[in-house]
Amino acid sequence: MPSLSFSNWKTQSSPYINRFVQPDTIIPDLYPVLSQCAIGIVASTGSESVSRSLLEYMLCGIPVVATNVGGIPDLMGKGEFGRVVPPDNAKALAEAIAGLLDTPSAS
Repeated sequence: MPSLSFSNWKTQSSPYINRFVQPDTIIPDLYPVLSQCAIGIVASTGSESVSRSLLEYMLCGIPVVATNVGGIPDLMGKGEFGRVVPPDNAKALAEAIAGLLDTPSAS
């Protein structure tokens, strides 16, 4: 598997490079925006095969708290990118968020 570093991501050809779209907003370069985040949160409750926001956090090197649905656990690996919590479990989500905020490198 190739390295998921931001520098590698920026050099690859993709329609998503240098563009991030939200309703009525285009952010020319996503990295400066995401680099302001201490952690990423992907709190899906239903099926999600591949989470684009999870991949964006990972590519920017931001630890993530994500729910155990669809393909998210496979993308998260064995804790190397953050923490996986059960869906619909606010307490587990809050504890994982607090844990990463206390120690972001301890994913």
